[in-house]
Amino acid sequence: MKLWLPGTPPLRSRAAPTSASAAGDQRRRSSRRSRRRQSAGAASSSSTSGIPDIRSTVETRSRSKREMQELNERLAGFIEKSRYLQAQNKRLKEELDQLRSIWGRETEKVRRSLEAELAQMRRLLDSAEAAKGEREARVATLEGQLREIREQ
Repeated sequence: MKLWLPGTPPLRSRAAPTSASAAGDQRRRSSRRSRRRQSAGAASSSSTSGIPDIRSTVETRSRSKREMQELNERLAGFIEKSRYLQAQNKRLKEELDQLRSIWGRETEKVRRSLEAELAQMRRLLDSAEAAKGEREARVATLEGQLREIREQ
């Protein structure tokens, strides 16, 4: 039984030749076929009828299909991982922005309270320096008076 495969020349019936030239043509074709079969031998994937071995074609196609499925699965895995990492990156950015805003507000509160405390300390220092200056001036005048009294 001969099968016709797409991509191969159509099978011709082996009707009896009608003329001598047709008989010669048929003999030439059959001798070419037999030579091709003999030269292909076991190295070729051809069967004895000259039709390519269907099993090897099916195996090749199924192997290619499995390879494509594996590659598609790997690609889907990479895409899924990429989407997961993008979502995680977005979440971390939002968390960082939130922490920065909270940290910024809290540091602003701390800065304001420390600035107020620093201003109060500066006022106290200024008043202490002024009092010291007054005391030093008083001491200088008292020392001057004491010298005057001793000299008298």
